[in-house]
Amino acid sequence: MLRFYGQEVDTCGRYWIVFIEKPVYAHCVAINEKILNEAIKAQKILVVQTPGAEEVITPQEWKKKGLRFEKVFMIPDKPMVLWQKNIPPVDQLSPREKFQFS
Repeated sequence: MLRFYGQEVDTCGRYWIVFIEKPVYAHCVAINEKILNEAIKAQKILVVQTPGAEEVITPQEWKKKGLRFEKVFMIPDKPMVLWQKNIPPVDQLSPREKFQFS
């Protein structure tokens, strides 16, 4: 289990499961850039879960489709880089079998 500034990531297995308790609004979610970079290095697939929404996506796709922004939390000179994207509600899930490797 990894923690990046309050975001928990379960790193067991082929998928990295990112638990987000409070989305930015509705189904809009922001993920720390460090999580995405580590997942790219480890060649893993992300499962982003929030209450009522979930998406299975590669970190490269998240960066390609998402919006990059910087937010200052504690240190004014070092803003945190986040990638924001809308994820579909639970009834429109993309199946995990789509990402099976041979």
